This record gives sequence, structure tokens and C-alpha cells, in this order.
Amino acid sequence: MGVFFSIIIPVYNGEQYIKNCLDSIYRQGLGDDDFEVICVNDCSTDNTAQVISEYGKFHQNIRLINHETNRRQGSARNTGVKVAKGDYILYIDADDTFESNALPLLRNVIEKNKDLDILKFDYALVERNGSTKNIIEEFDSQDVMSGHNFIKRNSIPWSSWLCAYRRLFLLENNILFRENVRFEDADYIINCIRIANRIQYAAI
Repeated sequence: MGVFFSIIIPVYNGEQYIKNCLDSIYRQGLGDDDFEVICVNDCSTDNTAQVISEYGKFHQNIRLINHETNRRQGSARNTGVKVAKGDYILYIDADDTFESNALPLLRNVIEKNKDLDILKFDYALVERNGSTKNIIEEFDSQDVMSGHNFIKRNSIPWSSWLCAYRRLFLLENNILFRENVRFEDADYIINCIRIANRIQYAAI
């Protein structure tokens, strides 16, 4: 078995947050051979690179890539995908975290429904006061379906980090983020879903 998840983290001036993000990944209970972490440092002016490098001393499956110029999140994610080796791509921002046991649950769903192009999942919103609100989509169906049917029956998730993507699906269809722009998620997720042959929403 090779690497299952490639977890791509675009980061700019994330010195205060990146360790919590990484901790949430390495506390999932997966073996280090099951996933890789690709941190793309988009010309941070703080100690982001040093924090990641120090973390990498204890984990062989973490990689730091430094951009020479600031190119925004879309470009950073594209950089990560181009070097990724995992079967499935996950995006997470440096100031976000995975809930405990999230990755094993996602992997179980993917392995149960072979060759999913995209798996859509839910998330929790953490307020500044520390309170947590689970955001449940309550889509019409959790069946595996085409992207066109998914749009008709469910909806379009507007954030790229709400899905796991089969890496070969992205590469074979040359799906990339627009670079050096804001709100790059919208175009990306629409392109992914409209092309997908097998997509599923899982309420986990």
C-alpha cells in the first residue's frame, strides 16, 4: 500500500497557527506511511518556515516548499498537487484543524466506494470564544452519482477544503486553481464537480 492522503497546506504568515494544524493531522491515528503533508510557504514574512522545518525533524512524511514570490492560495495548492503522491488530495488551511478521527472516517468511506472522484464532507465552525457549531449540509442524497446529478440533487460546496479529490482525476482532467486571484475556490469546485463521474456526500 502506498500513500493514501496527500494533505496540502498553503500557508502565508501562519506562524501562530500551523503547529495546531499539523498536530491535528498527526493525532489522527494514521501511520506516517499512510499520508504525506505538503506545506507550501507562500513567501511568509514571519517564522512560518522555521516552525514547519522544526516540526519536520520528528516526521519524515512532511515536506516544506517555499515559493520565491507570493502567488496566493490557488498557486500554493497547485504547487502541492504537482508534487503529491497520494491517492487522494485533501486541502486544509493553516489556521484550520481536522477533528479527531476525521481522516480514518474519510478513508473508510472512500475505500467502501471504490474510485470516487470526489468525496464531500461536513465541517465545524469554531467561534472566537471557543464554541463549536457543526455545519451539516443535509443534502438530498448520500448516494454515489455523477457530478451533474450531484448539482441537481444536492448543491455545490463553495470551498475546496470541503472535499477529498482523487489525485489522478485532477491530473487527467488538468484541473488547477486560478492563480494570483481571490475567491479561486469557486471556479475550481465547479470544474471538479461538473467533470466528476463518481461523487458522494458523506455526513461524517
